[in-house]
Amino acid sequence: MRKFAAALLVSSVLLLGGCEAAILGAATPGIIKQDRVNLTNTSYAAVDVIVQQSGKRFPAGSTLSVADLQELIDMSEEKPTANPKVGRVISGQMRDRFVQLGYSVIDDASYQNANGIGELTGTYEFISNRMNVALALKDAKSGKIITTYNYSLPMTYDIKKYMTRNANSLPAFPPLF
Repeated sequence: MRKFAAALLVSSVLLLGGCEAAILGAATPGIIKQDRVNLTNTSYAAVDVIVQQSGKRFPAGSTLSVADLQELIDMSEEKPTANPKVGRVISGQMRDRFVQLGYSVIDDASYQNANGIGELTGTYEFISNRMNVALALKDAKSGKIITTYNYSLPMTYDIKKYMTRNANSLPAFPPLF
């Protein structure tokens, strides 16, 4: 009976794909550690981890401000290039996930000083064919950091398609393997 239940659980997780983080109530680390990642799944998983880590401080129903992530540009490059679209895309995906989890998400910075509002900010940088992301959730009124979360992703087609540099070197379609 236990073998059957275990097989049923494994097959359910495989069939549901990116939904397992929501079902389990937390992000599964495997989503972020894959060699071939999906940017939306990793953004959702990061939000799931932040929600879990923030505990009761910002429960569902709370109001959050999610700022566009800021790129840390490597000025040692011969031609440093900013990729602000990457930060906007990731932040947009995170906003969507917070809404799915029942949060009220605002974009207007003028509300950030109200009571009970959390503010998610972050940075990202490209180093050695990886994108490193650092996130922080803080209480907007006090400025106190409630939780942080950092992760690193391999530079996949899914990430490169949002970058301004290397845009001409991308194939018309993502690789199948």
